Amino acid sequence: MKIICLMKLIWIIFSKGKHMRIIFLLLLPFIIASSVIYAESDKGQHQGVYAQIDTKKDIQVIDLLLNGNKEEQNQTAKKIVEHSDQYCPAVLFYLARYFFYQNKDEDAIFWLYAARIRILFDIKRCTDLTVEDSSEAMSYQMPNLLRIIQFENIDNSKVLFKKALEWDKQTPHNYDPAWIALHGMGVFLPTSDKTTLESLNIPKEQWTSLAEENRNDYLQDYMEYMDGITPEQLTLMKKKIQELRKEEANNK
Repeated sequence: MKIICLMKLIWIIFSKGKHMRIIFLLLLPFIIASSVIYAESDKGQHQGVYAQIDTKKDIQVIDLLLNGNKEEQNQTAKKIVEHSDQYCPAVLFYLARYFFYQNKDEDAIFWLYAARIRILFDIKRCTDLTVEDSSEAMSYQMPNLLRIIQFENIDNSKVLFKKALEWDKQTPHNYDPAWIALHGMGVFLPTSDKTTLESLNIPKEQWTSLAEENRNDYLQDYMEYMDGITPEQLTLMKKKIQELRKEEANNK
């Protein structure tokens, strides 16, 4: 992800003309040096203010959902559902994955929607614009079938989506909002003394209105997309779902 962000930065610089290219060449030694910092941060040794971002709890529950025994997975999922306000969106993605493999499609779709709503909000309140691809990157870590089963029953999926929007509205964000900054270019570059945890996000007083704006925008985009699906496209999607279900059954 960080390599992609670096490539984006280089492309932007070189598209701005001769003067920016000269600046880039002057900064190249520092960029190369910072790659060492990034290599260490990938091992959990983040630099500067990023070292203060604690994701241990989230990583622990994701690991239990993925690698725990059946009882550990069940208890972890139950804990996340009961205290969903305390976990970052990455955890909710893996909660959706857990329910998917429990053959609980509605729960899986609901939590996938909830995760997407929250991660889009976290992206919007983060001051590092290079985190913008985090939602798609996280979605593509999910099973292919999980990402498309919403098209099996669009009317029901719309109900689940609106339910997820209401959940987001009623559920506080009691997790560290800075977690998303670990997925941006900022963690790759040297930080200044002026960089604080608070500076990684827009001012807190703007969060409530931004959350409402995020829900409204996502609802509009979602409905436009769903309503724009043609009968032919829907037929192809349902055919693909059947194929993937057969693959899943054969792999069990």
